[in-house]
Amino acid sequence: MTTRYTRRASEIFFREVSNFSTNPKQHQTLRQFGASTPNALLQEFQDALSKKMRGVQFYPKGRNESYVYYPHEKYARGKLWQYESRVRESVSGAVVYEDEARFAVESRTIMNQRYGTGHPEYHTQQSKHLDTAVRKAAAALTAWNMNELAAIHARDYESSRKDQINKVNHKAREAMSNLGVGSQATPAFVTLKNMLHQITDLDVKSKVEDVTRYLQEETELRSNGESPMFVYVGQDHHGQQHFDTQRLKELMYSTVVTDEFPVRHYERSPQEGYNDLVGKINVLSMATKGEYITGVGMKADEDMFYVCQ
Repeated sequence: MTTRYTRRASEIFFREVSNFSTNPKQHQTLRQFGASTPNALLQEFQDALSKKMRGVQFYPKGRNESYVYYPHEKYARGKLWQYESRVRESVSGAVVYEDEARFAVESRTIMNQRYGTGHPEYHTQQSKHLDTAVRKAAAALTAWNMNELAAIHARDYESSRKDQINKVNHKAREAMSNLGVGSQATPAFVTLKNMLHQITDLDVKSKVEDVTRYLQEETELRSNGESPMFVYVGQDHHGQQHFDTQRLKELMYSTVVTDEFPVRHYERSPQEGYNDLVGKINVLSMATKGEYITGVGMKADEDMFYVCQ
């Protein structure tokens, strides 16, 4: 597999499917204002797309918009829009159409080069023709892959891990300052470290031991977790729980680098390393979100983890 670089998607696409079915208050509000029922053209758009994407479901966002999702997936795949025709009367009293009815799809996979990256329609494609819109929607509304999921919290993982490294590094520098040496590479510290058992001054000996301990701890922190395994605990369309794993070669701010394919683990047919993986996930599941645990990893969400290898 070739090396792949995957950037974090825009936050506008982080619509968790679990919220669609557990927010009765929003359903009630939508019904109250008559917005839970799509207009006729949006309904036609949804019906046509359902024939292309079997099992797909829709969650309303007003009469002209709806999220597209599958119940077993983490995030919605995107959104359908339907722009109704706008009409006005001319001075002569004739009806004038300012805009024709349009169908649109919004997805993180779309990069519409007609617009700049900050434009609200950069992630959309439109068509006046239903068949064309359905074809574009079916192509764009793909499931989130493991690289995309791993990139969502990559920055949080790197920040939490580096915070721990920086704290220990600060302690090491502070200990060196107390000892009166500039760095571990200075001849004075090298000599003191090599002669540790011969030092009779207990205060000096203790300070040398402090520096050595912090430097060792920093080395261990840096060597652990640099290339973690990303784990997503999900369900397939049959409702069977599984672990999807993606080994990450490198994390760069909000980008993940991979050169291996993801692996799916089922309890009934575990792959190599399954038991070790389960053990670390059990530890992380009880941890605080966003807190890096040395040698174990970080819990990014209730079903998303970065596991040290």
